[in-house]
Amino acid sequence: KGESRAVDAAKQAVFSPLLETTIEGATGLLINVTGNSTVGLHETAEALNLITELANPDAEIIYGTSINDNMSDEMKITVIATGFQGQKGRRFPKISTSNLTGDEYHPLKDVRPVEATREEVVIPQEEADTWDSSRTRADLPSFLKNRK
Repeated sequence: KGESRAVDAAKQAVFSPLLETTIEGATGLLINVTGNSTVGLHETAEALNLITELANPDAEIIYGTSINDNMSDEMKITVIATGFQGQKGRRFPKISTSNLTGDEYHPLKDVRPVEATREEVVIPQEEADTWDSSRTRADLPSFLKNRK
């Protein structure tokens, strides 16, 4: 929100602690900027510049904008980045199961499959009778076609 909403939204999109890695060096970016009708070209360009500076200089960048007047003074930026070519960024730590014992650790092999059951669907006659006769048999749902 506010005067720096474009830059703030761009920073939130690319520097979120929820991201597995950074977008640095990405060779493909898909960017969507969403805001109300007061979002100007200058604001959008400012946000796009901040994001594209992090990508590979030869990156293919596709961007678009969406107008949503329900957003009041807010701005939202969505970034999808691809093509990291083996670059190592910030990663989630690997979880070790070697320290888990007893009730804490239940390997998948102990899980038993659940048997699926199939229930017959019964349609009351009055519902079947209200079927629009102008429709073809192809419009009829399978469970009504196969009714005995």
